[in-house]
Amino acid sequence: MVSSDHLSFMFTRAEETPLLPANGAWGGITPDGMVSAWFFMDFPGLPLELRAPVAESDGALVQLASAPESDEPPHIERRVMCALVMSPEKAREIGAWLIQQAEESDARREQRK
Repeated sequence: MVSSDHLSFMFTRAEETPLLPANGAWGGITPDGMVSAWFFMDFPGLPLELRAPVAESDGALVQLASAPESDEPPHIERRVMCALVMSPEKAREIGAWLIQQAEESDARREQRK
């Protein structure tokens, strides 16, 4: 809706809109000057296999499965959850909005202490 002194926006959300966790981002500048950001989430790496002892009589699990011993150090899976590409202007606007939201969240936490 448009009037002489304001513009109203109506938000809708598709049912399949995902809620994606993120604890980091990687990206940069595209060849045409856009800002790209690949948001990721770090997870402990999954074992290649699990082994669990079973009863000889009926094959039932005797205890929960565990990963076999390994000399390899544990690894972290960095899973890309989504990617965004935007103009530098929008990146600045969104970045400023995110910082404002983080500062407000910090202030609310301080009030609860």
